[in-house]
Amino acid sequence: ETAVACIKAGADDYVLKDSMSRLVHALEVVLENKELIIEKIKDREQLQKSEENFRALAENAPDNIYKLGKDGIILYVNRDIENIELDNMIGSSIYEYISDKNESALKSAITRAWIEKSKQTVEIEGSIENSDWYYCRIGPVLKDGEVESLIFIPSNISDKKKAEIELNE
Repeated sequence: ETAVACIKAGADDYVLKDSMSRLVHALEVVLENKELIIEKIKDREQLQKSEENFRALAENAPDNIYKLGKDGIILYVNRDIENIELDNMIGSSIYEYISDKNESALKSAITRAWIEKSKQTVEIEGSIENSDWYYCRIGPVLKDGEVESLIFIPSNISDKKKAEIELNE
């Protein structure tokens, strides 16, 4: 009766006075459980620290960071862009945000990154509303040797591009 009450109250084990030979084993089990609990706490703290580091990197990166699916679907973006809320971007196509005349160049770079499992770069012009130019870096995210998704980082190079055009004219 007392043993059942102790177990219901949260005890891991109960050793009766007449079976003291079980005491050593019961103590070993308690110590192992304590070590497991301490390990879980440390793992949880490390995970939290890792998440905080990722969040700090993503939120403070000088450029937007996208995670793309094979077909250019936005799986993740680190912040809103051009008055477009983050939630509206997730699930949309990256091609919706660029000029039609640059779509094939971007698709080609994305396809090469996926097939060759290699980093790619491409310069593209923004959408009709946004005529800015971007230098885009694309890199594969590998899982078990296969491309799971792509990281896409566009950097605004409009000033450089406009100066280039003026020099060529």
